[in-house]
Amino acid sequence: MVSQLRVICLMSCLFWLVSCTAAPNEPTSIPPGPVITTVTNTPGPTAELPLVATPTAITAATATTAPPTASPPPPWFVTTSIDIDGAAVEPCATPSKTVLLFGDTEEAPPGQATFLRHSLSQHELCRLTLAGQPQTGQIIGAGGYLYYAVYDWEADSYTIWQDNGLGRSRPLPFTTTAVADQFSSYFRFLVTPNSQTLIWSLFEYEGGAEDTVRNRLWMSASDGRNIRLLLDEREDGGMSYYDPLRLTVDGQLLLAYQPLGLGGHWSSFNGRYQKIYQLDLVDLSQQLIFDCETLLCLGDIAPDGRTLAYTDVTAGTINLITWEGEQIQAITPPGRNYLGYPTFAEDGRLFFTSADLDTNNKAAPGYLSLLMPPYTGPAEIFCQADDLTTVHQISGDHLLYWHNFSIARLDLRPPHAIWQHESGRFQAFLP
Repeated sequence: MVSQLRVICLMSCLFWLVSCTAAPNEPTSIPPGPVITTVTNTPGPTAELPLVATPTAITAATATTAPPTASPPPPWFVTTSIDIDGAAVEPCATPSKTVLLFGDTEEAPPGQATFLRHSLSQHELCRLTLAGQPQTGQIIGAGGYLYYAVYDWEADSYTIWQDNGLGRSRPLPFTTTAVADQFSSYFRFLVTPNSQTLIWSLFEYEGGAEDTVRNRLWMSASDGRNIRLLLDEREDGGMSYYDPLRLTVDGQLLLAYQPLGLGGHWSSFNGRYQKIYQLDLVDLSQQLIFDCETLLCLGDIAPDGRTLAYTDVTAGTINLITWEGEQIQAITPPGRNYLGYPTFAEDGRLFFTSADLDTNNKAAPGYLSLLMPPYTGPAEIFCQADDLTTVHQISGDHLLYWHNFSIARLDLRPPHAIWQHESGRFQAFLP
């Protein structure tokens, strides 16, 4: 059964995302670094298909739906492809913010892992070597550092490591958590944006006649002070783990309670949460603030932690609610056949996707819509293009999404340059 859980986790990481319209005068080179090629694309025909309905347990309260306002799209757009293996790569020598990490084709030294770091601010490609091999699919950027979890196969334990972004890594021993073995456990962690607080969780399958599982959750200052065990639960027959999501502005901890195989590497940021709890860090009481029995509801949580956005495919709407359950509005997107997960930017802007699908189930076209805080006004179509479906992550003015079998990012500032990257080795997008 444990091996089946690993297969489910791997399968849940598959998302298909696509490209977006840009003006024809964006730059077509990045000096110096990766090899780039420019391809001109033209929008394809639109096909009428019925809305694909998927059952969902959440039904929005009655509300006036507000379709996005349409603006004429540019007649064509330019996609710039970047070959991450097309240039000589030197070790990273200077720190950089807003980077893409890709797996390196060169064999790493024993006990280490190497990545290609593409800096979006400095327009350079360099090689980053980390001590230890990240094990959980999580690499988090916070406070100028990179954080990742390493599994010690001899000691059977997880430890969070910190790296300065240039390959100088060190373990944080106060986070070391022993387990029976890796294949019956699952480790997740959260680092606050200022890197002052670490929160980590551990799921363990203990087995026995009742198929018992154990979930624990810890919190600590980044220097190891004030370590607290926040949660220690056992459940018979359960297969869900706690994923720490964020600390709210008033100091509460938001936790997702996820079935194994839902969430993880790809969908942990803007994916599907089954249940969301608020954990009071004073008395450790829990309050359920969102529940979705079909696993298809929640898309993302606003930066203030008090607004939730989710896709209701049955109703064909993007719904926004407060964490008290009050309806803000339900939006009818322009796309008729496909609704993607809504995703909040760090400044509170909400982006969501929809599409008209052709007979080959390709978006023709797909739409990227924008809704500004406080989320009570109408949404606007930000751009549209063939093959546009679901957003993965937003950092600053960079929006990351899949484009066929490539990773693409859209510059949200005019002229909205699109850069397309190889996807098979993509590891992380770090602010």
